[in-house]
Amino acid sequence: MSDKVDGELSELTDEQLELGLGRTAKLICSAAFVVGRDVHAFIRDDLLMGDEAALPWREIDVRVDRDRRTVTLAGPGGVNRSAKFHPGQGCTILPPDRDDVYFTPTPVVPDLPDAATTPWPMGDLLPDEPLPPEVDEARLSQALDAALDDARWPAPMRTRGLVVCHRGRLLAERYAPGFGRDIRQICWSAGKSITAALVGVLVRQGHVGVDDPAPIAEWRGAGDPRGRITVRHLLNMISGLACTNAQDDARLTWTYRDCHGLIY
Repeated sequence: MSDKVDGELSELTDEQLELGLGRTAKLICSAAFVVGRDVHAFIRDDLLMGDEAALPWREIDVRVDRDRRTVTLAGPGGVNRSAKFHPGQGCTILPPDRDDVYFTPTPVVPDLPDAATTPWPMGDLLPDEPLPPEVDEARLSQALDAALDDARWPAPMRTRGLVVCHRGRLLAERYAPGFGRDIRQICWSAGKSITAALVGVLVRQGHVGVDDPAPIAEWRGAGDPRGRITVRHLLNMISGLACTNAQDDARLTWTYRDCHGLIY
């Protein structure tokens, strides 16, 4: 597939275009092959609402290769970036001069119980009993209606889903058309919470301690002050490492000087 998407034109340097196309190719790849969303709807409803709106979309060819499971964004001046999907591991941005990743993908087979017969939150099974007496079911339904009805708000909220929990129990959930509990979304900074939870599992299993030095070999050299950074420092984001952010200086957007953006 090759198509052009209507959007706003912007003047970007080759560096900004390369990094912007790389990150965006990965996002589209995940939408297409991890989630199964319509690519054009994803660009319109997700990317054109964020930083990606600055890309010169009228000059970009969006190429989705269903056989190779890749997404390539061909921009002006011959700047192309691609991302590739690997089952169980998601999508990876490819270096500009390569058509594959540097690692050997290994299939990841989930070892989870059947969601339909496993109680929430580890599964989807909910108790077959009435709502707690302190919950006003009518007002709860009204709140869900309001959250999903953009016509009620001065500006569209574009809520995709709302889940209400109370004292460890899921009481209600509502989704916008085309979305549901199994539709994955871009998580952005929620990834930090997920990472912290996974580190917590490792701590519980005794593989790492939160006050251990960060297990990063490059920081272990003699006299390197980063050797005093602990796992706890990283989890609390108080490592003391300098980190530039284009949200503080728009001139850094999609440049190698934007540490925050390079993570994505």
